[in-house]
Amino acid sequence: MRFARSQNKGIEKAGTVSWSFTGGEPLLRKDLGPLADFTKECGINSVELNTNGLLYKYRRNELDSVDKIFISLDGPREIHEAMRGIGTYDKVVEAIDLTKDDGKQVSVISVLSEQNMKNDFEGLRKLFDFSIENEVKISFNVIYTHDFNKDFIQKYETEIGKNIQALKLIIDFDKKTELLDRSSSLYIEAIKQLEGKKTKVKSFAGVLYCRLLPNGIVAPCLFNLNEGINGTRFGFVKAFKMLNKKHTCNSNYSHDTNNDLLYSLNLNSIFKLISK
Repeated sequence: MRFARSQNKGIEKAGTVSWSFTGGEPLLRKDLGPLADFTKECGINSVELNTNGLLYKYRRNELDSVDKIFISLDGPREIHEAMRGIGTYDKVVEAIDLTKDDGKQVSVISVLSEQNMKNDFEGLRKLFDFSIENEVKISFNVIYTHDFNKDFIQKYETEIGKNIQALKLIIDFDKKTELLDRSSSLYIEAIKQLEGKKTKVKSFAGVLYCRLLPNGIVAPCLFNLNEGINGTRFGFVKAFKMLNKKHTCNSNYSHDTNNDLLYSLNLNSIFKLISK
């Protein structure tokens, strides 16, 4: 934390406008509150937190500097608790209610897993109902692998054809309800990518945004950690500037696609953002 504070002027001068705490589980960090406060000291306008929601009620009073919270929900009760444990579903619902009480923006993040695809996409349809009944926006990630999950995630992966069908259902859900968070263009581009067509979305990982790991490494994205630079040695801003600016990513239907669409000045993405 002391080193991070020494970097605040540089981060502010670099023009950083958005910061997202993700994991693992960020709420396990005892210094998360001070770190969130630090981002505001750097002049950052938008601070987000990605969490499983289980610890939110115990840490909520430390998160005044967090503007928006994304809470993971892997499916309806039976699917979510099969993956996360008995009782976790109710804790997610409680966390959503508490974030609303705290006056924060809240959104649910789910995944296109094999479990949600069964029985004519029953799990996915129940997630649509959850979003409507709880008046909370929702987004869906296509399952992908990286160094942190490759030994665990295979049993949840789905066939490309099922992903395409699911993404079309999601786009239809958004047209009817406008409850889909982030850009619906993400899913359109994802379909193109999954069908083998060349995506029009350029990756700006390492150019306009990056990943800052707990060990101080500054990397373009989770898929290219080997390109990371030691931020504790060079400083975070200098390490970011040292990244390979010719970096290209072969995972343009990941969670970073929303950033790529936004920074490529995709009008649909910009409208989706400012209309929240």
